[in-house]
Amino acid sequence: MGKIEIDDVLIYRGDVYKNEKDRNQIITFIDTSGSLFTKFIDGDEMNIVNPNSGYFELCEIIPKEEHKLKLTNGIPINWDDEN
Repeated sequence: MGKIEIDDVLIYRGDVYKNEKDRNQIITFIDTSGSLFTKFIDGDEMNIVNPNSGYFELCEIIPKEEHKLKLTNGIPINWDDEN
């Protein structure tokens, strides 16, 4: 896995946290310890993910250049002319 950056999308694929499974989380901040601060795209819930956790091991990371998600709150993720 490459370097994780702000605006990448994290998707939990595990079964322990069923209410978070398969939901897109956009990474909004990365602190100095490497913890990922995320926001679920389909709601206002925030999350903090430790990259050394079992939760993170069950996540898929989609780089911002590849996910091309559109936010429903009117804030675009892609600022260029990509479709």
